[in-house]
Amino acid sequence: MKIIIDEKNSSWTFAPQTTLQNALIEVFKDLKKHNDNIIPDIKSIKAKNKPAEEINIDEALVEDIEEVNIITIPYDKYLLTVKEEIKNLKELVNEGKEFITSAIAQLISQNISDGMNSLKEGIERLSLFFQIIRYIKFTLKVKIDDILIEGESFPDFISNFNDILKMLLKAMENNDVTLINDYLEYELEPRLKKIFILLNELNKKLSNN
Repeated sequence: MKIIIDEKNSSWTFAPQTTLQNALIEVFKDLKKHNDNIIPDIKSIKAKNKPAEEINIDEALVEDIEEVNIITIPYDKYLLTVKEEIKNLKELVNEGKEFITSAIAQLISQNISDGMNSLKEGIERLSLFFQIIRYIKFTLKVKIDDILIEGESFPDFISNFNDILKMLLKAMENNDVTLINDYLEYELEPRLKKIFILLNELNKKLSNN
């Protein structure tokens, strides 16, 4: 895997089975160790066998990636970018929420095929949301782990939400419509409302920085 930083080739070696996420964490930590006032950001990723939009950073392996293009941004400028990104994240969550709401209605009316498609679209948006949130948490100097979402800590909220998504995906694999409906109505839908509390609290933290 070739890594380009600010348009210059860099020398990095990783075991083939290393996940892309772990490789990038190592690169970013090293860059910040040398200059704590910059934020590394991914400009583009080129995979060997799939389009860039299908790459899941959590699951992709280094051996499947041809090139990662990284740029470094001054921290103050990055902070402004994050504040703007939060607005986009709200729109992303709203899209996911709309798909989940549609999925619930479609599954209840026994429109299983459309319900599953809506659910897939909703989960893809929520998964992307959490990837972005994890990246923001990793790069910010602001301490955000002490954010509370109705009494639940930020790390616990993220972890529990991810667990729900994993259980939901498992139920989808098993075509267990009853279990899917239960997860959607009693677990996922109430937590979607709490995401906006999380984003508002994060925005307050950044405004005070």
